[in-house]
Amino acid sequence: MQWEDAGGSSRPTAAAAEPATVELAVADGAVEASPVAPLEISVTGGELDEVSVTDGDTAPVPGAVSDSAEDEAADDDAGRNDATGEPAGGDAQVWTPESPLTYGTSYTLRATATSADEAETTSTSTFTTVALETLSTPSIGPLDGQTVGVGMPIRVWFDDSVVDRTAVESHLEVTSTTATDSV
Repeated sequence: MQWEDAGGSSRPTAAAAEPATVELAVADGAVEASPVAPLEISVTGGELDEVSVTDGDTAPVPGAVSDSAEDEAADDDAGRNDATGEPAGGDAQVWTPESPLTYGTSYTLRATATSADEAETTSTSTFTTVALETLSTPSIGPLDGQTVGVGMPIRVWFDDSVVDRTAVESHLEVTSTTATDSV
């Protein structure tokens, strides 16, 4: 780009910086979004400034933004977010709620980024988390704090039949404050 001064001579001018691009992994209008997956935000040509999430009643949802480098395991080899299937390009960061989002609830994600020339770009997505068909709360024994003998098994039982026993078992974890041998 060039401009002319009053004397008729031309001088180069600085090119205007491109506006930042903000991409949200959860598409606007999405339904059945995971309430436990962090929300990925990709910024190209700028810096992420602010992220806010509100529920359907416009109440703020507490959470924090972090670099997705910690969460690279969530992206598959094709560079897509496993939770949404959307591209994971740009400088990706994730917003993680302090507590998991509620099932079957509408949320609005708003992310603002600033380009090198201080121009702001905002992207907004309103989405709904997946609704539960059924909710089964397991019971466990022995209970936390109980003193039991070395032969006492840990039991987990459900109100409903477990269809995929392997999937349930893969999500169970037992920890002990006293060192024990794994069997």
